[in-house]
Amino acid sequence: MEDEARKLQEAAQFKARPADVIIHKKPFEPKKSECPVTDTKIVELNTEQRAERREMIKAIDAKLEKLRRLVCINNFTK
Repeated sequence: MEDEARKLQEAAQFKARPADVIIHKKPFEPKKSECPVTDTKIVELNTEQRAERREMIKAIDAKLEKLRRLVCINNFTK
């Protein structure tokens, strides 16, 4: 019983190793990845498409408003 307790105590006791083993080892270097580089793709967002459509609609509305004004002016001048 005393023998077992002594063995457990010795196993739990801290034992430092000499530093020269650590100093002479080559430092850790991670391996380069063998996977291909990720391709980037241009993403077209819905917001960009909506903005383009909105600009087209605004331009059409402006043309229609001009035509309405011309028609309205022509009706008054007759």
